[in-house]
Amino acid sequence: MILAAALVLTPSAALSQPTSPCGEGFTGCSRAPLSFVHRVGLPGEFDVDTGWVPMDSPVQVRFRAALVGRTTVRAAGELVARWPRPMTLEAPGTPGEGALELDWGVQFSARVRLHLTVESRTFDWEGNVPFLPIVDFRAMASQRFDPWGWDEAQARAMTPRQHITDVRLTDAIVRIPGISGGFSFDALAEVTAGWRATRLDFGLLADPITRDRARVQALFMAGPFVEYLPALEGNLATTVTAHVYPGLYVQLLGRRWTLPLGDLPIPLGPFNTAVRTEPSRAHLALPDLASDTSELDFGEVAVGQLRERTLYLRNSGEMNGRLLAAEVPAPFAAEVSPSELPPSSQRAVSVRFAPTREGPQRAELFLVTNDPDTPRLRVDLRAFALPGALSDAGSSGDAGSDAGRDGSSDASEGGASNADALAAGGCACRAEVPSGARSTAFAVSLVAWASRARRRRPRGGWRHAQGRTAGRSSG
Repeated sequence: MILAAALVLTPSAALSQPTSPCGEGFTGCSRAPLSFVHRVGLPGEFDVDTGWVPMDSPVQVRFRAALVGRTTVRAAGELVARWPRPMTLEAPGTPGEGALELDWGVQFSARVRLHLTVESRTFDWEGNVPFLPIVDFRAMASQRFDPWGWDEAQARAMTPRQHITDVRLTDAIVRIPGISGGFSFDALAEVTAGWRATRLDFGLLADPITRDRARVQALFMAGPFVEYLPALEGNLATTVTAHVYPGLYVQLLGRRWTLPLGDLPIPLGPFNTAVRTEPSRAHLALPDLASDTSELDFGEVAVGQLRERTLYLRNSGEMNGRLLAAEVPAPFAAEVSPSELPPSSQRAVSVRFAPTREGPQRAELFLVTNDPDTPRLRVDLRAFALPGALSDAGSSGDAGSDAGRDGSSDASEGGASNADALAAGGCACRAEVPSGARSTAFAVSLVAWASRARRRRPRGGWRHAQGRTAGRSSG
């Protein structure tokens, strides 16, 4: 029986934690998406496009008007939490999910469209509305980068080149019929922007994540989930440059010649802005494991016998829990194997007690789980071992005679009465034997018991022990 008890304990002691999918040294992890959008712009922006109106009319017009000046930063990734304590946070960006967008300038256009059918002939025409200016000084661009933009990301946008005006000189200086000339002026606008992230800020719940510190420790809040509100911080620099292109032109007989005189850039900026985005709510699901009891009481169990109790491990969290191992010293044993506990589920855990010595016994059972709050769930164990077949390490005759000092044992634990054991020659079996053999067996048991009693020196001396022996033989 001693060997059997040791073998029962072996699986619990030898259980090792399996390789974690969350990385070496971590028992659990949870992920949540992060998304940030921040726009820096001019007040009073507008962007109107009427579309072709009225609908289904043979004559339609379309007006577009815009005054815009905005730079937008977009970035996306995820927040990864790993545990056990202390909980650590990382925020890898999603490759290519960062964008620096530019939209600056003014724009106005008015167009007309005709769709007429006259005498079975269809006429389609589209063009600018006469006598209205067409203005297109709108610069738009988008540049992708890998979040969070620890290295500066840059975007550049330019408007179409527009002819601004002519300044005629021939009429003022030299009047030659059929010939005109002077200065011409073209222009375009260029917008450049640069973005550099400085940190992901978690407020008081964790240290900030920076380029040089990708993993930080966080304050932990127990429960079925945890939420963090990181904000992306950085610097945004915007420069607007007006490019003016002067030139000399000569126009003769409907033909025009222009001599460019270079590029005159007129920069405005850079305008530096400290950016702090709106927080992105990261909802991290967690396992939340608990036992239905904090103590198991096995009661009174005879030495050499075994009793089993059951506790239930429940998961009230939002993600799968995992029972990784059980740690408990002998003579208690809990035989478990790593397993999953989905949310709102439970699992039974059997705990055994097989005493090898008499007296009160206490121990602690630790259930190793992936719960970040209680990675080692403790359950107190207690029991009282009564004298039994293995209470003495002497001969089999001693063990048999001591199995029931009061002439009986716990039948519920599979024990045999002392009278049955003596009738069977101390072997705890019920086979019928001849009366001569029975007397011989009884004599051998009596001698063994007397020897044991002498070693223990019971109260009352040898005469008291002799009286007890005589009482048994007369019964």
